[in-house]
Amino acid sequence: MGTPRFFYLLLNSMIRGQMDANEWRWSDAFFREHLPGLVDEGYLTREVLYAFLVDWDEQSLEPDAVFFGSPMMEVVGRRP
Repeated sequence: MGTPRFFYLLLNSMIRGQMDANEWRWSDAFFREHLPGLVDEGYLTREVLYAFLVDWDEQSLEPDAVFFGSPMMEVVGRRP
């Protein structure tokens, strides 16, 4: 069985980044920082995380690769 390519399904349009773009680098850093926490909390298995990172790394080597990801927004509130 091949490497699952589920990140295309998980992360849909809005942010379009090519491998040498800031959006791609930001996404790479985000995945490596936060996905291991999902393993620690029991939401992902180590095998799924590993398969994702292998697939992500392979796609990162493709010069014509394009990534479509969900938008991220941070909201900061302040009480009057």
